[in-house]
Amino acid sequence: MGTCLIVMKIFLICFCVLLWGIAAALLYGITTYFISINDLSSLTEGSNLLYTLLPLLVIIVVALVLVVLGVLGIIGGIIGNKAMLSIFSCILVIVMVAQIAAGVLAVVFRSEVINHLSTGLQINIQRYENSTTVRDAVDFLQSSLQCCGVTNVTDWDEQPLPNSCCRNNDCETNEPFMTGCLSKIESTIIQSSAIAIAVAVVLALVETLGIVFACIVMCFD
Repeated sequence: MGTCLIVMKIFLICFCVLLWGIAAALLYGITTYFISINDLSSLTEGSNLLYTLLPLLVIIVVALVLVVLGVLGIIGGIIGNKAMLSIFSCILVIVMVAQIAAGVLAVVFRSEVINHLSTGLQINIQRYENSTTVRDAVDFLQSSLQCCGVTNVTDWDEQPLPNSCCRNNDCETNEPFMTGCLSKIESTIIQSSAIAIAVAVVLALVETLGIVFACIVMCFD
């Protein structure tokens, strides 16, 4: 039993180190996301970003909690402190619930996010010639996604077609992109949601193992 207990403690410590790695990955992903949307922030001016930020805030809290959990698990596992391991297990269950909640929020509010983006894009296409900030953001969006307008190129009928609507930023020698930016963004959001759900399922399975390791250490230490 002693050897088994030592092995479980080693597994628990390794699991806690893995939690730190997961937390670092989550925070890196959030940082990358905010950097990417910073270039497009002016496009959603006047829109309520709560639907976008709420799931992200949940993920940030989860990442910070995982760091604390790693500390609790390692210390509790090494010294065999049942109280710390009990707290570790209970909080890990809460984290799993929070992850599920974040996934549900992301799916439920996905259409709201798309609607706000649509409104923001339509407003700012009208402001394209009057604001350098908006112009840069719209050009960045259209060039990077290879799209034109909100629904299609006809959204630019009332003003000159920007070069960002065409390949190589040149509408004199290239045809404009036929796909609107909203559909490209929607596809990206759907793909990201699917990836997020898959990651959440994997994390839940990994976290379940952590709870099992902690319970075994508590029972036999």
